[in-house]
Parts: sequence; structure tokens; C-alpha cells
Amino acid sequence: IEYAGAKGGKIQTGDVIVRNRAKAMLATIKAEVTQAPDAGTQATMTFNLEIPALAGQPLFAGAEIVSAGRASGELRATLGAQSQLEARMTLNGLVAADTGRNLPVANLGFRGLVRSNGTVSLEAPLLLDNAGRRSDLKFALELSPLGRGYSVDGHLTGQLVELEDLMGVLGVFLASAAPDNGDKPAAATSVAPDTVAAWSRFSGQLGLEIKSVTRGQDWAMTGLTGAIAIEPARLALQKLEASFSETSRMAAMVEMRFTGGAMPYRLTGDYTLNDFDAGRLFKALDPAKPPTVEGLFTVEGKLSGNGETPARALDRVQGDFQLTSRQGIFRGLQRTSSKVSMTSKAVELGASVLGSIFGSEKVTKTAEKVAGQAYFVDQLAQNLGEFNYDLLSVHLTRDELLNMNLMDISLVSPEIRLSGRGEVEYVAGHSLLEQPLNATLTFAARGKVEQILGKLRMLDGTKDDLGYARTKETVTLAGTLAKPDPTGFFTRIAQAKLTDFLDNED
Repeated sequence: IEYAGAKGGKIQTGDVIVRNRAKAMLATIKAEVTQAPDAGTQATMTFNLEIPALAGQPLFAGAEIVSAGRASGELRATLGAQSQLEARMTLNGLVAADTGRNLPVANLGFRGLVRSNGTVSLEAPLLLDNAGRRSDLKFALELSPLGRGYSVDGHLTGQLVELEDLMGVLGVFLASAAPDNGDKPAAATSVAPDTVAAWSRFSGQLGLEIKSVTRGQDWAMTGLTGAIAIEPARLALQKLEASFSETSRMAAMVEMRFTGGAMPYRLTGDYTLNDFDAGRLFKALDPAKPPTVEGLFTVEGKLSGNGETPARALDRVQGDFQLTSRQGIFRGLQRTSSKVSMTSKAVELGASVLGSIFGSEKVTKTAEKVAGQAYFVDQLAQNLGEFNYDLLSVHLTRDELLNMNLMDISLVSPEIRLSGRGEVEYVAGHSLLEQPLNATLTFAARGKVEQILGKLRMLDGTKDDLGYARTKETVTLAGTLAKPDPTGFFTRIAQAKLTDFLDNED
């Protein structure tokens, strides 16, 4: 510590080492503060943080999502007629604890300036580098005094963003700041409604412009632009647009108004997406697995919600979406293994053994029938595992529990027709395509598939309005939207056929 009276002074530390109870190093910090009449007060701090050790501390709520990694950086502050804060931080060597995946090197910056007239300027750039694959984002915001509030002018810009890299790094911060509190939205509690809009003291606009967003080699979005208008009683996402190809384009508009009353916030919105290539999205999510659906989709949707606060209004958002695709490939009924099962051969072997032991013609006869039926089950599975469709449409609604209700599923192909409904159960922390699926579909067929169903005695003897022969059994789907699992359907058929044959033998 140095003190020079009116001439100022200085406070400086050496390396301050912080350890946990087990003596593991958490952080190393070094700081310096100086004060001089002509330069004002200036402060500098450098730091090195051991992220896995810090993640186990109560401050971070046990968000132990990385198994290795270090953060280093510097803070600089100047206090005077014009105050300024600058910061930089580098995250290096991060390894995701759940997958062991190496996360990109992240360089984060921040610069805040408060001028003598009260204007505040903020800049926050982010640069990511994953083995030469680079992403960049920059947020800039200026707040200027305006009457009893502030005018707002903000922009989020970027050249290229690799989505998987960005979400991997953001996950480190988001898990620490807001740990998962359960799989369902918080139970309804009494919340006092706002009497004025949460943003009532601000007016202006926020802009978004990112040239390209990618996920791996199979999915890309270009020209992502948006604009938010801020008024004392209204927030409006006036446009959100992006392109996925020369013909595929997304457009959305969302508005939140403050109207007063018990539910003062009202949210409405519209969403359209044409010629969206679902196959490329599925490939990006799981390159090792053939896409569940390959085809171009048109999506039209509406959003609505209300609440006592903006957060409650967003939590309660409900939606209504119509998805339609004409001509594509469907693999939603594909078994986990595409190989023809050995059931028939096993049954034939069992028949010969039992027949030789018991000398029973009945055993051999029954086993031969079961083996034949097992063969037809395999044939059915092969025909359903992958086929071309002419029309696939789904009507989706989102309820207050955040579940997606599949109100009307309809698929028509030359030989197969499916229709029914289901539900995608909301699970916090999982994307829509990874949440649990439960659907039940009526099944009708013609042509070769109808012949196989006839040999399996699955037809009920009637036909639908398009001439497809109806079946007695319904198709059940479990798993997720990304990986539907029809195993229960095929297992139920096999068990039913075995029981039928045993019961019918004298």
C-alpha cells in the first residue's frame, strides 16, 4: 500500500491463491488499484480459474458439466468524469463431463463506457475456435437518457456461428447461472401482476444480423435477420427471417403487449417455414443414423400466451402448428436392427427337437406354422422400415405443461396408410426431437403389404375411404421424434400369433 496524500496512492497485491477444503487450487488472482488527480482511479485484476474445481462450489449450484478446463483473463476499470470497464477472458481446454467432447477455445470480451452526459455504451464480442472452425458474435448496445427513461439502440451481429460449438460453451455458463430444477415447469403459484410494463422506461430497437449459422456439414441457415421494436407498453419482434436453401425460407413475427389487469401481458405470434429439408436436420443431429424423415416440409403456426410477468407469459406460451410434406421417405417404423431375425430358424430347430422327444406331430405342425408367421413378421418389418410417401401431415399443439400434442397424424403412401395421434412429453434440458414420444396410429394397407397382413391374419375385413384394407392392430410408437421406436408393435404381433396358434391346435 502506498499513500501520497493529495497526489494519490496505490494498493497492489501479490498472487492471491484460493484453494478448496481438499487443498485443490480454485483460483489465482492479482490486483492493483491506483489513484491520481489527473488520471482518476484505475484498477486492474488478472485471474486464472480452475473450472472443474470451481463448479463444485455452492456459488455455482453444483453445475459440474466440465471435467477439465481453465479460464484466464483480465479486468480493467477507470473511474472519473468518464468511467470505463474492460474485461477479457479465455476459456481453454474445456472437456464436457457427460460426453468427454473437447469444447472450443472461447475468447470473451466486454467494454462498458459511461459518459458524463449519462450515455452508456456496451460491447461484448465472442470468438470461438474449434480446431480451426471459427465462430464469432458481437453484441453492441447504447443507452441514452430520454426524459424519465432511456432510448435503446442495440445490435447482435456475426459472420459465422457453428451452433454446436456455441451451445457447448454457453452451456457452461447457463448451467451455472440457472441449474435444472426439474423436468416440468414450476407449479402454479400466486404471482402479483405487474402494474406497469417491465420495459416501460425504455424505447428504441434491437437488431439481429448473422450471415451464416451451421451445425456440422449437413445443416446451414443463412441471412438470419431480425428487429425488435421497444415501446413503453409493447415489445414487437417485427421480423425474424432466414434462409435454408434457395427456396426454403423462415419468417416469424411475435408481439407482447402490456394491457393491465390480472394477466397484463398478452403474447401473440405467427410463424411460417416453407420447403424445409427435414432430412438434413436429422443428419446434422445424428450423422450415423439414416434420417427418420426425408422430405421438404411447409410449416405454419400461431403462438399465444398471457401472464402476470413477461417470464410467466413466455412460460405459458401455447402454439398451434400444421406441418405438411408431399413426397419423401419415412423410416419412423424401422426396427432397431434392420437384419432379418432368426426367429423362424429357431422355431424350426425347436420343432425338430421337441418332435423327436415327444414324437408329436402336433408340436412339429404348430412350430412350422409359427415359423412361417415369424417369416411374414420379418417381411412386414422390412416393408415398413423404409418407404416412400406421397403425403405426410401433422397438426401440433403445445399445452400449458409444454407438452406437444400430435392431434392429427396422417401418412399416405402407395401401399401404406397411417393415421392417429400422440404426445411428445416435455423434459427440461432436451430439445423437442429428443423428448419422449408416445403415439398410436391406425394402420391400413394395399398391394404387397396388404398380402403380408392377410397371411398374418391382421386384416379386419373392411376398407377405408381410399380403398386401403384396415388392420385389427394399431401401431404404437415410443422413443423420441428423432428416434421413434416401434418395437412394441412388432413384439405384440409376434406374441399374438404364437398364442393364436397354440390355442387353435387340438
